[in-house]
Amino acid sequence: MIAASHAIAGAKTVGTGNDLLLQLDYRTKVPGACPIDVVTYEIVCDKGNKPATWSATKAFLTYMASRKGQENLTFQGYATLPAAVVERVRGEIGTLS
Repeated sequence: MIAASHAIAGAKTVGTGNDLLLQLDYRTKVPGACPIDVVTYEIVCDKGNKPATWSATKAFLTYMASRKGQENLTFQGYATLPAAVVERVRGEIGTLS
């Protein structure tokens, strides 16, 4: 799991506007990195969300990107996001309404 986080740390953030996409280097030579990763994405619209469920959706995203949420991922065997990536994710979540 740490090896996956090291590999993700070497990824480039690509995309346009508010789209956060990672371009992984599957030939990385970063010490301790295992480039056999699959990154999942959450697609969240910034408009047109259902008012009845939006607060729960935003709370979930906020928690998962939080320090505690990232720590809890390791207990479940998942890799955490590198600091630079999680900071961008937190920033994007903050813009959603």
